[in-house]
Amino acid sequence: MSNVRLTGLACISVLFLLAPVLCRASAVTYVYTGHVFTSHPPPYTSLDSVSGSITLSSPLPANDSTLTDYSSQVIGINFTDGLDTINTVASYPGFEEFLFATSNGAITQWAIEVYGSNNEVGIGTVSVLPFNTSDVEDYGEHCSVACNGDNAGSIAFVQVNSGTWVTQSAVAPEPQTAMLLAIGWILYLGVAGVRRRWHVLAECNRSGGGAA
Repeated sequence: MSNVRLTGLACISVLFLLAPVLCRASAVTYVYTGHVFTSHPPPYTSLDSVSGSITLSSPLPANDSTLTDYSSQVIGINFTDGLDTINTVASYPGFEEFLFATSNGAITQWAIEVYGSNNEVGIGTVSVLPFNTSDVEDYGEHCSVACNGDNAGSIAFVQVNSGTWVTQSAVAPEPQTAMLLAIGWILYLGVAGVRRRWHVLAECNRSGGGAA
């Protein structure tokens, strides 16, 4: 194997060794599907339910029996109650919560409550409450004005929460990693191309010299 080829392969090997440093597990998304509301005053209907997803910057621990606040890791949400949709984190700061407990890699308990701007819309899925275990439910809250926690407006819910969570995750290189790998291949192909041209020129020179 030529020195040029060895040099090119060495460059690519170094880039692959550097890749894990820059490559990280992509954000993990947890998708929730709830059951239809059993109480659904207008404008809600009997077909409405809570569903959606929450994206964290890193995976939940496999085993954490304590209901833990993961608000600082939330980088994206998208929840709907069939009537309204909330996809902005901290649109109403101070009232939202993102609590999880896990066992064997599965979400076993949770308390997710999100609110729209001005607190006119609220969506929640709560399997256990730290201070009020009687309020276990999926719910949607729709108010013509700010609800302000006084149960104003229409509230739809289904109690005894039994919705399901599915985890979606992947490992993907960050842009810097992909760029490094691309540069490595470009360098390798470029060096190989130059090597081939040198070889052709050398053959031509030898052929010309022999003819003389």
